[in-house]
Amino acid sequence: MFTGYREVAAALSDPRVSRGGGSRDGDLLTRLLTRMMLFTDPPDHTRLRALANRAFTPRRVEALRPRIAAVVDEQLAEADEGEWDLIDGLAYPLPVIMIAEILNLPPADRGLFKRWSDAVITVAAGIGVELTRFGGHLNTWATQPDEEVHSAPEVHPHLPA
Repeated sequence: MFTGYREVAAALSDPRVSRGGGSRDGDLLTRLLTRMMLFTDPPDHTRLRALANRAFTPRRVEALRPRIAAVVDEQLAEADEGEWDLIDGLAYPLPVIMIAEILNLPPADRGLFKRWSDAVITVAAGIGVELTRFGGHLNTWATQPDEEVHSAPEVHPHLPA
């Protein structure tokens, strides 16, 4: 067990410690998860990180600043004069909105994208949903640009609302 920053940093830089190691076979979701940058070791991790670094240069991130500020303003405008939850009202939706926009997902798909993102994170953390069924829904969504599939309010009963 690692209890502090130094121990975690040392473990992550130790070549004997693997971030991945799991099977890369299986359904679509399993294949996607095992290829994510966070769960890969060099040289795959190095290659994926280089791609991400090119996509998020300081100049490109700075170019996003006006849109991020506008989204923050939109989210804050929804706050009542009474009680408002900063996490639910801003911290959760902001990255979903920005990533969805970067991926050119239609605004109508943001809720679905958020539920699937949450499911991927819970699966990656080992506490998640039934992989086969969720992977099937993900595959359907990715391969069938059908408006009904993309705007379905509840595609998977195990996904967080």
